[in-house]
Amino acid sequence: MRRIVCSLFAVLALSCNPSLPSYKFDEPPLKEKGPFKMTVRIGEKVISVAFRGADFRIYGKTRDGLVRLSDQDRDAIARMMDQSASDNSIEGKTANGVLGLLRSWPSNLPLAMERDGASLRMIHPDKNLPIELTLQDSGTMGVLTQEPRELPPQFAFTSSFPTGVGVQSVQGALHSASICDKQWKMHTGYYPVGKTFTHIVHDAKCFGRCGMGCETIPNNAYTQACFNHDGCVDALSYLHPNCDFIFGATVPDYILAPGC
Repeated sequence: MRRIVCSLFAVLALSCNPSLPSYKFDEPPLKEKGPFKMTVRIGEKVISVAFRGADFRIYGKTRDGLVRLSDQDRDAIARMMDQSASDNSIEGKTANGVLGLLRSWPSNLPLAMERDGASLRMIHPDKNLPIELTLQDSGTMGVLTQEPRELPPQFAFTSSFPTGVGVQSVQGALHSASICDKQWKMHTGYYPVGKTFTHIVHDAKCFGRCGMGCETIPNNAYTQACFNHDGCVDALSYLHPNCDFIFGATVPDYILAPGC
């Protein structure tokens, strides 16, 4: 009953008071880690999220163009997560994974990103031009062997993205390699372009965890892609373009990676 009331509240909030932070499922996941479509609204910012296996499309829009998330937006997302924290349904866990992802989204990176197999398309945080990167295998997920290539100016993220709800994804690797078994051990990570580093997994800062700091998300995942991103942030800063480039490799891990 609680889940139904929360879902109803979200729908009413979207239709009756668009200023309230809210979310709703346009196509709910029929099973855990299944395909889904979801809409998140924060003030005038409307964010569409669609997942089909590890392939995804995330697109935010507002009257002023591409959406970037502010500190106030992240506070609103945190409040939504607090309200749904006790929802252990499939929808609740999926929603909290998405909200945890959005709360971690770099403030300089536009919410316009999609993955199709090994291809990751996004907007360059500095140049505001569409670019494409090629993801490596799950063992070194997020490594770039060359700079991203620019896409034609007419490339857009607004086309439909069918999730095929109810259809089992045929993709092999749904997320980057889990490193749950590496906790409190020294581990090797990779960040652009061609750099390596070593660090202890799950130290006092929860290094390698998918999410901000040590705050809880539903599956408490530690993965190679999130470890790589933390290493890049340590070396270059949270808002460095190279770290933004490999942030996209972490996206499926928030929804699909196994918890520790």
